[in-house]
Amino acid sequence: MLFAVSKPIIIPKMPVLWLRYAPKEHSELLSHLQKQKWHVASKNKEIKMSENSFPSWLSSRNFDYWSKGEHKIMPQSFFEKWARGEAILLDVRYSIEVDHLHLPFSLQIPISELPQRLSEIPLDKVVATFCSGGDRAAVAYAYLQSQGFENCRIFKGGYADLMAELMPGKLRKLKYMKA
Repeated sequence: MLFAVSKPIIIPKMPVLWLRYAPKEHSELLSHLQKQKWHVASKNKEIKMSENSFPSWLSSRNFDYWSKGEHKIMPQSFFEKWARGEAILLDVRYSIEVDHLHLPFSLQIPISELPQRLSEIPLDKVVATFCSGGDRAAVAYAYLQSQGFENCRIFKGGYADLMAELMPGKLRKLKYMKA
């Protein structure tokens, strides 16, 4: 079988290869790659492969990992890092939610668009995932971690804790930290 490499894509710390192939080779190629333990996604005569898949990320997270709470960031800690330019808030809510409560200091990428928009997320900052209730933030966190974003955390507390950090006295403190 001969395969031509097409459109390489770079995802942080995740080896990826794109291939184009003839339709009759589809099942044989997929079968071979899956036997080799590659994570395979196939669409429109293209195959995306990576050996660093979500299952391998998830299996590496044990009780100690989750019990330490290092996968979360407290609002106060986030805003201190944000004021120093060391963090961004990744808002994974949908536009209907953002229309009702816009967070101008956040990077807004709806959760369903996250895979296509990874390149917009900086690798050199703490990325705090945020949504109204926490479920989508947790999913976004797990996805980003599995894609090599090691400095990603879940913003703890949703709306209530976010609003508590945006009170006038705390905003004043952040203003001076940023200066």
